[in-house]
Amino acid sequence: TGVKKGFDYVYTDSTNQNLRRNNKHVNNQAGVLANTLKPYFEKDKQSSDFGFIAYNDQPPNENSVSSTHGHSKGFVMIDEDNVVWLLHSTPRFPFSHESNNFYPKNGERNAQIFMCVTLKSTESAEIGKILTQDPEGEISASFVLEKNLKTTL
Repeated sequence: TGVKKGFDYVYTDSTNQNLRRNNKHVNNQAGVLANTLKPYFEKDKQSSDFGFIAYNDQPPNENSVSSTHGHSKGFVMIDEDNVVWLLHSTPRFPFSHESNNFYPKNGERNAQIFMCVTLKSTESAEIGKILTQDPEGEISASFVLEKNLKTTL
């Protein structure tokens, strides 16, 4: 498919299962990744039942990977109907809550991967079990970068 630049990518989705290249970079605010994260960026348009949690073993202000947490990175958004679980490999992601500055510059180096899974909101407890090992129900798979949950996972 000829992906050569650090911000180029290929993707597939439910509307077209053929692997294809996008004409916008992965860090573009009009690209596929930013569009997926749109509910997170648009706080003023979030429904009252919208919640999210961002976790990463390489938080924005740290220089190394945690030795006490799982080597995992992800972003979970939930509303009354659906859970969107974005599993990825990008250090310090999301970098910012702004759609024009969400992708960290260090994400250009090496190959990064994003896998987005959409499930019914009734599956959120299963995601919570995967992410938590802490008796109090805290996310222990990685560092929590940011969260705003109306309900528990």
